[in-house]
Amino acid sequence: MESIKKLEVCISNLEVGTQMVWDRIGELFPDIRLIRWGCLGYCHRCIHVPYVLLNDTEYIEAQTVEELLEKVIDRIEKGSVHE
Repeated sequence: MESIKKLEVCISNLEVGTQMVWDRIGELFPDIRLIRWGCLGYCHRCIHVPYVLLNDTEYIEAQTVEELLEKVIDRIEKGSVHE
């Protein structure tokens, strides 16, 4: 599994709660590059659920920001096991 080097968020989705995920991942994994974009092209989901994009291609969403954070941490840790 590919290691995570980049986490991207849409600035509009920060209001849905991804700001907390952004902050926490920055604290826990300082080597991961965090990027905010004006739009990531997931507008149909962006206004409804918190989500992030990992390494440009891996879309992860959840019903709550807590669940999203858990999924992202799990995915980051799975990738780092195989390095």
